[in-house]
Amino acid sequence: QWSQRGNAASQRADEWGKAQGAALQVTISGCTIANCGNFGISADSGAHVVVTRCALEHNDPHSLLIKGCTDAIVTASHFTFSGEPSKSLWAQLNKAELASSGLSKAQLAAMGLSKVAHMKQSGIEIGINYEGAVTVWG
Repeated sequence: QWSQRGNAASQRADEWGKAQGAALQVTISGCTIANCGNFGISADSGAHVVVTRCALEHNDPHSLLIKGCTDAIVTASHFTFSGEPSKSLWAQLNKAELASSGLSKAQLAAMGLSKVAHMKQSGIEIGINYEGAVTVWG
């Protein structure tokens, strides 16, 4: 229920931005993004993102989530994460939805969803990114 509302709100914001002709370009430089409970940075919807000289530390579940035809360049940045099971609300809600879906472990694996059920904290997660390009240097 919560993730459905979040998805709907994100979709409305995405549609509004496209209707307004808003550019989806951002450069994040020389900063620290730490201890975020639902992603440090989430990039989607054809965004063009540059992250340079940043520290992304202990964000849950991922410090940087890239998906949805996003072009991302990450340079000279440092990622620190524990690898522990995610405690984020997003991960827990997705895990609960999968558990109640009635799908077997084999079905989840065939759909590429088995790791969501056992999500761990990580640095960069590249989701379904269509034709987006991701470059990581240093």
